[in-house]
Amino acid sequence: MTDPRLLHPTTHGTQPSTAASAMPVAPSTRPVPSSVAPMSAPSSMPSSIVVPDPSRAVVPSTARSTREIVPGGYELRELPAPLRRLFEHLDAAADGGELPLDLLRVELEQLDSGTQMLAPFWMFDAGTYRRNLIRRTATYEALLLCWLPGQRSPIHDHRGSGCAFRVIDGVVTETIYERAKGSELVCAASMRWLPPGTICASREFDIHEVANMQPQADLVTLHLYSPPLSDVNLYRSADSTPVS
Repeated sequence: MTDPRLLHPTTHGTQPSTAASAMPVAPSTRPVPSSVAPMSAPSSMPSSIVVPDPSRAVVPSTARSTREIVPGGYELRELPAPLRRLFEHLDAAADGGELPLDLLRVELEQLDSGTQMLAPFWMFDAGTYRRNLIRRTATYEALLLCWLPGQRSPIHDHRGSGCAFRVIDGVVTETIYERAKGSELVCAASMRWLPPGTICASREFDIHEVANMQPQADLVTLHLYSPPLSDVNLYRSADSTPVS
């Protein structure tokens, strides 16, 4: 059965040339790619994607933690037109409560595929994946997450927030987990590879790990959370081999 959280990806066309000079000072800035090759959702793993070795020892335990969010956020009038339209739509739909997950997914699907609009937020960190805040309101927040090769999130859920994200550049390796029966631990259920244009949606209690396992390529993902993500539950698993 097809995972209902995975939509068919849109494709990216040729984008404007790099705008590195427009980027703010950051721990590590990398140029916005001038083009992103069109890709389609794979029915099986594409030969160009590096398969990560999932066999790694993990000590069973559970924890809670709030992920650091890089300070930022812009007024609507300061944002490029495609992002401004996205947030105007979200603002119009907001009634002070949580935005429907389907709405977040549709808005990301309709968003302009250009990368130039994201240049001010295209920032990386050598130590860990970087969460660059674009906009936060009482109802939702938008972040651009930038991942260097080998960087990964912890195993986590979204603890009260729905999340939809779009792969902007690179390939996501996502491992999906399920709670082990009669235990607080989680077990790896599946692993999938998400190319540019793929849109995913996660409910608050979905448990997953997101990683950039491509050895020579950066990863950039655009995330919408509603309500804003205030905390997550972190998990550990004794599983060594997810089912692909």
